[in-house]
Amino acid sequence: MKNILKKLALLMIPVLLWFAFFVAFEPNNYFGLKASASSSQPVARVRAYQQEPGTNLILGDSRLAHFDMALVDELSGRNWQNLAFGGASLKETLDLADYVLDSGREVDTL
Repeated sequence: MKNILKKLALLMIPVLLWFAFFVAFEPNNYFGLKASASSSQPVARVRAYQQEPGTNLILGDSRLAHFDMALVDELSGRNWQNLAFGGASLKETLDLADYVLDSGREVDTL
């Protein structure tokens, strides 16, 4: 039995090394371990919202996902958080709106 455990432990080393490498360099912050994600993918945007929820949110597809948020903030006079992502269908946008509204966090504008 000890021999089998030793061989399994030896077999697990590459798997654990791969997993550690993945966690260290994954761009979407799947596990919520990083302060912020370096990606504009949907998972990263939702993680950023979970870490610092905004009250003015932009939801939608790629037409809204690529706004210059500094310019939007400047023109509107309010801080906005962009949760839009490329290829979003109406159903995905409504699901995201439901998630935001059901999260219990204050929302002023969607």
